[in-house]
Amino acid sequence: MTSLLEEAAAEHAASSASYFSSSLLQLHGLYQSLIHQSLAHSNNSNAVFLAERLVAFLPSHPNSSFLLATAYHRSRMTRAAYSTLQAVTDHPPSRFLFARCCMDLDLLQEAENALRDILQDPDQLAREDDVGETNRDVVGADVLQVEHAWCLLGTVCKRSGKREDAKAAFRKALGDHLGQAPEARDVFVLPSEDAKKTAGGPGPAETQRALTRNLRPRKDNNEKKRTHDVMREVQVKSETGRAENDTATAATSASRQILRTLEILGRATRHLSRYECREALTTFTELPESDLHTGWVLVQVALSYYEIARYTSALKYFRQARDLEPWRTQGFDVYGSCLWHAKQEMELAALATKMETHERSRPETWCVVGNLYSLRLDHDSAIKAFERAIHIDPYYHYAHTLMGFEYKSKDALKESIECLQTSCQIDPKPYNP
Repeated sequence: MTSLLEEAAAEHAASSASYFSSSLLQLHGLYQSLIHQSLAHSNNSNAVFLAERLVAFLPSHPNSSFLLATAYHRSRMTRAAYSTLQAVTDHPPSRFLFARCCMDLDLLQEAENALRDILQDPDQLAREDDVGETNRDVVGADVLQVEHAWCLLGTVCKRSGKREDAKAAFRKALGDHLGQAPEARDVFVLPSEDAKKTAGGPGPAETQRALTRNLRPRKDNNEKKRTHDVMREVQVKSETGRAENDTATAATSASRQILRTLEILGRATRHLSRYECREALTTFTELPESDLHTGWVLVQVALSYYEIARYTSALKYFRQARDLEPWRTQGFDVYGSCLWHAKQEMELAALATKMETHERSRPETWCVVGNLYSLRLDHDSAIKAFERAIHIDPYYHYAHTLMGFEYKSKDALKESIECLQTSCQIDPKPYNP
């Protein structure tokens, strides 16, 4: 009887840990499903927003970083994807995406090193011991097919001028199907026997079934006495029912937590869009610490202070966002304007130089550069910078606004009015430059 009580206590503790783990996995699975839906519909900005929330909740999970980097990469935020994956070394799909980012950034040696790390042990890419079927279903652990890694390595080596290494890599990618290196077909990859395995994550129903399989009690092979067996059978039935209840409870809890976080962010964003900045700041304080200390939220807090001309407080949160996510550009156009108002020329110059070096294809970069020229009273150069931002994104209303005020500084009132009218046509709400 004592041993039965001890077993019951141990199983109760295991059940509690299992419930906690199930809750985390359910939350991860729900976020992942939403992210995949956004990516499938090319709603990349929404995917980035949701993936940032996932990383805030489970920062140490490699699949969280992988999903965020994927959303960044789809949004052409290559530097952000690169920085997100730089420290992830034990997740093959992340290393593969990191290598692709390196290639896009012309960091060819770094790309080659990452791919060779993956290919040192190709069996790990789909090893059931490391990524079991249940875990793959639950956390969406993406399976990287080895021929894609060889193909990308061949492309990297070809760009690096390492022709023999490129030939060898392409041969590996194609197997024995062709007798010579396919130099003219370096993007061709043969179908894999594992083609049935997809990189996409599970939907809610698959996640539910996987969790139920994972929590189903195993048979007791250590049969001792009939009395023990009878009690054990009763206990197994009880635990099965408890596991099913815990799974449902975990799913409900995960859904409520996500909805609660998004509801707070929605209210705060609505306040900010109406320039109810103090209400927005109060609402942001309702967020969990994990969400509050993310780049997106810190920028929104900074914007709230900026709109009420509390530039010192705004700069504090802009700097926190910059330190936390050095690759961020979203919202940094206003960061540049805040530095312009605060007359912080050295910091504005440093920000402009960094963004111009790493993010030349982003319109925010050229607004920061334009603000720097404006602060130096070089109005013509400022206007050229704002025009470059508009060339990248003609619907980027803030560049039209800043250019309008720059023309006003030159007493070119006609041009100023045209710019401001264009800005209002794109976004009718008033804006504090």
